[in-house]
Amino acid sequence: MPGGKHPPGLFRLSRLLRGRRGTEWASTGHQVGERFCLLNPAALAKIDLPGGAIGGLVSVVSHGVGDAAPLPVLQRLVSGEAMRPPSVCHLQALRDGSSICLSWVCRSHRGWGWNDGVGDPSDSFTERYRVTASGPAGQLELETETPATIVDVGALPAEAGQTVEIEVRMIGPMATSPPRGINLIV
Repeated sequence: MPGGKHPPGLFRLSRLLRGRRGTEWASTGHQVGERFCLLNPAALAKIDLPGGAIGGLVSVVSHGVGDAAPLPVLQRLVSGEAMRPPSVCHLQALRDGSSICLSWVCRSHRGWGWNDGVGDPSDSFTERYRVTASGPAGQLELETETPATIVDVGALPAEAGQTVEIEVRMIGPMATSPPRGINLIV
């Protein structure tokens, strides 16, 4: 617009940072022209819900100065996302003869700044990971307590030239992380 002016209700958003603090799973699917809600972080309040609320509905009523009844009510399913560990990052698969060497970097709910580029301070629970390989011949699943594992190519559920999808999830005390995946051609 000339002079940098926009019509009322039209905003230009720039320098947005998506996928912060383990929410990268929710950053896909956004489109140009999509509706949004502009929030004032100072006006937000944290509401702690008990673990038993997961799977239930929570109702929120929006009420501002001068609002008249009926007030808008919003209901949402309590998914428990905050109880899931963040997904792993930097998943790599390297072939070494008849083995696939898988490695990744653990992330935690602490140390979001990732200042040293190596790893975050550990969460208070033991590291455990579930590695799943899915292919035309089925699924292979294994667990490990280290951020790396070696899989024999012959154990993968695919023949030579076929694709296998490998997913790694961190196993937390209450839930597993969203998956981090990679596709391999056997």
